[in-house]
Amino acid sequence: MIRHEEIVMETLPDPCPDTSYLEQEGCEERLRQAENGVFGFMGIRASCVVHIGIGQADYVICHSFKSPGIWNVETYSSDEHIQQLFENERSILLAMLDAIGYKHDGAGNAS
Repeated sequence: MIRHEEIVMETLPDPCPDTSYLEQEGCEERLRQAENGVFGFMGIRASCVVHIGIGQADYVICHSFKSPGIWNVETYSSDEHIQQLFENERSILLAMLDAIGYKHDGAGNAS
């Protein structure tokens, strides 16, 4: 039996954000805010654990899978924007699982 746990969102600090877009004319205040820590940057990715049943002895191998993630996301982004980015990462993760032959029914069950 193969199944996966719920796909969850991970948010991680982005230690090396590309703030060059804030150096354009008209963004001086936002650049100062970023430099002063008013807002930061993060990465968003989708993650799940896949359980693979082995043999008839009820042994299970658990393996964690994570999407590559989207980075340079401003921490004050709207909840809707963050959810949209996560849904895209979720689709990428499901495509990754499909690529290794794991077929799912959307509910976490192998088909």
